[in-house]
Amino acid sequence: MAQPPEQVIALDTLPRDALCHITSYLHGHELLGLRCQSTHCRDAIRYAAGSHVGCSRVQLRSTRSMESRMLVARAFGHACRHLEWSTTPNYAVLNGQSLPRDNFLVEWCRTAPNLVSLDASSHVCITMERAAAIGSACPLLEDVKFSGWDEVSPAETWARCFPKLRQVHLSPDRSGELTDDYVPTDLAAISETLRVCASAVELYCNQCQIARPVVDLFIGTPFGTRLRALSFRDGQVDADDLLACARGFPQLRVLVLPKNELGGVAFYEALAHARPELAYLEFCASETTEDSHIAAACSSLSLRCLVALDCDQIGDDPGIVDGILGSSSAASLEEIEISKTDRGLDLGGEHVLRLVRGCPRLRVFSDFYTWLHCESDEDADEAREILLLRGGDAVSKHTWKPVPGTDQTLWSDPWKPPYTVRLDKYITPYTR
Repeated sequence: MAQPPEQVIALDTLPRDALCHITSYLHGHELLGLRCQSTHCRDAIRYAAGSHVGCSRVQLRSTRSMESRMLVARAFGHACRHLEWSTTPNYAVLNGQSLPRDNFLVEWCRTAPNLVSLDASSHVCITMERAAAIGSACPLLEDVKFSGWDEVSPAETWARCFPKLRQVHLSPDRSGELTDDYVPTDLAAISETLRVCASAVELYCNQCQIARPVVDLFIGTPFGTRLRALSFRDGQVDADDLLACARGFPQLRVLVLPKNELGGVAFYEALAHARPELAYLEFCASETTEDSHIAAACSSLSLRCLVALDCDQIGDDPGIVDGILGSSSAASLEEIEISKTDRGLDLGGEHVLRLVRGCPRLRVFSDFYTWLHCESDEDADEAREILLLRGGDAVSKHTWKPVPGTDQTLWSDPWKPPYTVRLDKYITPYTR
């Protein structure tokens, strides 16, 4: 018996709810084609875009023409919350010169009032006029990255156009090699940014030389009162000024230390006295950090996350493990990441197992070198099994993993860089 012909149902005859359900199985580019089929499909797609994950995050790479970008804007701009915009490298842009094509970003943003993150850091020249226009069109933006500001920081220029920013940056987004530390000088502009950005809770002074007049802009202000994360990565600040920050920021939970000498064990004891609630402490690219400094920090605080990156004077013997295990932080640590400039620590499985057993909350001990050289070590295998049973692993989900294709964070919003996810976790008060 001949089979009856399959019944074909035209999509534009389906109820809107049914059509919206079908679109949940389609990719963003398929939605763009479907909306062109009829007025009914166009209206249904516009309605469905608000809950379609493919429309909430839009990536427009350098190969995408400006015409096609604007088609996407008209179709999905109203539903977009995360936008990545990049264009091809151009000599004019690299020298901070404006191009007509950069006006398309402003026009795109005018169709996307619900944007919360914008990454336009790849070969886009953003002038103050454009920044102000984008800030007016997208009042909810809390995470913004621009290029074309190699000589001056966001805090001294465009940041004040975005009142909802969560982060204030005192260093420029420089391209190429950094030849020296940046010195913020426009105190009036920085002060205005701190006043306008009333939602900011993170301050980044990375690769900066921070003097006392800049520190005084923060202390005793509403910004300083609500600040939860402070970073001096690869920067310099006087030890007394850093302690003043710790005392003056009552909500501070995350601190990334500068690269300069801070005064040895006595500094870390003073730091704990100034801000005992610190949960995250990071040593970075320091030539003076020693095992005794890490032990002192762990003993004086109850840390949840300890990070020591590119610190070549630490971990030459298992004494660093003894220092951590003998500290008050042993009971609270959830994540440890330690490395030297060119490798990790060659601790051996025996000492890794001691560390994991002695830190009952530890879920991550991230040291690629140790794990790679303990592949046939039963103690290392047991340590890793314990971490897995606790819901963690030997490699942090908060850092870029050394295996291609496994660099997506698993603990929070996938559009955020893993490092940002980690800071978000530890600036949040711990709940059992």
